[in-house]
Amino acid sequence: MRRPRLYSTLSLNKNKPDLAQVLAGDATLAEAIQKDASGADVIISRTKTVNPQDLLSSHQMEKLLATLKAQYELVIIDTPPIMAVVDAALIAQKVDTTVYVARWTTTPREVIGNGLKQLAKFNVRLAGLVLSQVDLQSRKQYGYDDYSYYYGQYRNYYTN
Repeated sequence: MRRPRLYSTLSLNKNKPDLAQVLAGDATLAEAIQKDASGADVIISRTKTVNPQDLLSSHQMEKLLATLKAQYELVIIDTPPIMAVVDAALIAQKVDTTVYVARWTTTPREVIGNGLKQLAKFNVRLAGLVLSQVDLQSRKQYGYDDYSYYYGQYRNYYTN
């Protein structure tokens, strides 16, 4: 809601109602949901919102999450970085569990540690940490010359 980009990354219709409009009561959930290329249902955030923390901490957000939980097996909410603004903590308090995502070799360890401490302050249920954009080729320096170390017997489950 502060720096929305997902709609352009997923090539979604930017003219459909967005999350802020749903939370403000200006659009319905059904009007806002659209399908991405994989067939997943997505609600975009397309414009910067003046008061995202008010909308995210609202009763409407709680109702929306309850509705989504009843309709879907899995709901993923993409938030800004925990250390940047309070939005991530507000959402993390309302969901079943949180996954902390950090970019490999880019996010400093201290920032990750401080982010995890911040989530702990808000009593967030943390499922784990995911490192994104890991360069497996760079792991050769540790003696792993191919992907067999990572995939082993499971390589047959993956396709190219």
